[in-house]
Amino acid sequence: MGAAEELSYQELVNQGIVLMQVENYTKAREFFAEAVRLAPEKKDAYLHLGSASANLEMLDEALYAFKKAVEINPTDGEAYFDIGNVYVLKNDPVKCVENYNLAEANGFKRVELYTNLAGIYMQIDETLQAIRTLSKAIKVEPLRADLRIEKAKMYISASKYDEALDTLEELQQLFPDAFEAYDLQTQIFCGLKQYDKAKEIITAAVERFEDDVVLRWIKIKVLVEMGDYQQAKEEIAVVEKLEGYETISREVAIQEAILYSGQKNLPAAVRALEKALERERENVDEQCRYMLMNLLYAMKDYGKALEHAEKLASLDRVSIYSVSGKYYAAYIQKTLGQTDAANQRFKELRTEFRKQSIQDPTFYELYMYRLLCHKEIGEFDKALQLADYIENLFPERSDAYALRSLVYTDMGKMAKAAEQRKKAKELNPDLNM
Repeated sequence: MGAAEELSYQELVNQGIVLMQVENYTKAREFFAEAVRLAPEKKDAYLHLGSASANLEMLDEALYAFKKAVEINPTDGEAYFDIGNVYVLKNDPVKCVENYNLAEANGFKRVELYTNLAGIYMQIDETLQAIRTLSKAIKVEPLRADLRIEKAKMYISASKYDEALDTLEELQQLFPDAFEAYDLQTQIFCGLKQYDKAKEIITAAVERFEDDVVLRWIKIKVLVEMGDYQQAKEEIAVVEKLEGYETISREVAIQEAILYSGQKNLPAAVRALEKALERERENVDEQCRYMLMNLLYAMKDYGKALEHAEKLASLDRVSIYSVSGKYYAAYIQKTLGQTDAANQRFKELRTEFRKQSIQDPTFYELYMYRLLCHKEIGEFDKALQLADYIENLFPERSDAYALRSLVYTDMGKMAKAAEQRKKAKELNPDLNM
């Protein structure tokens, strides 16, 4: 390697480190490789070589270097941690966890190990293990507010709301100004439909941080959800005058639309969403267009509703909004009397949705829209088969019964339709059928 051949081991390592700092990983790797050649008995050169290789996505070479470091010093916890990191990049969670545990057993007990390990446990749906692991990170750095927030989120994902609230209370005792704690507490109580408690918490937060537009927006959401439309309007009037309102104006407009829909003032709801769409640039605002499509359809403005449906249907990526747009575009065409064109689209969609559900069997809504496509073209047996599958997936949800009621209604079996509606309402009393 030219002039570098005359350098000592330590000079090679030092210069390689500097090259790593300026992200010249290729040249750094050359210096570390030369250092390994000069002193193959020293583990540090292997660790540096592994890091340079990993940054160049030379994962097998990185593993070789880190494992050589472990051969030299089998109790080097950092080397095991580095090996675990490579297995993260290789998408091998089993070997990653194995090496992270070896790192901990050999004294490497840093926050980054525990946060990485907790993230892996979350990916494989081991939420409780993730929480236990993140608790170790908090013991290492008890004044890291972000760790406690993440722990609370994990409890929420596991439906352990009391534990989440306890974690957030601990956070507030240490960091009274951590507004994220107010946000999460409010979310929990809204999810539990304890709106008075949610309102109490977010009101206290707004009083503490008067000029925080995000907290004001959260309060508006709570008020809208609990049906306190008048106070929600008052909060909207306040937040519109605050500095930074533009950053949350879209979200406030969506809450306005929900508010006006609750008051049966659909034209005002449409105007609110159209105001939100003024911020739309290159990326389609999927949520706003979906809401507008439904409002316009309810107002019997089928032409404009179809425009929004087609816009959603044209999205490149497969999402709940693109799938909804495709289905509703055909449904609105049928409403407009374009029966032949609509039925042709339904036939094409049932095939398209089936292929997509094979590629992504976890995309739950695809099964529902496939069912509805079968229903629209009179393939009632296939629609009912899918309803059975949906019930098997989520027997505690009302979806299967609600969908069956629609199928039986189209079949003219009104008694069976009524029976299914009753079961759906028993499972979800708020269901609007």
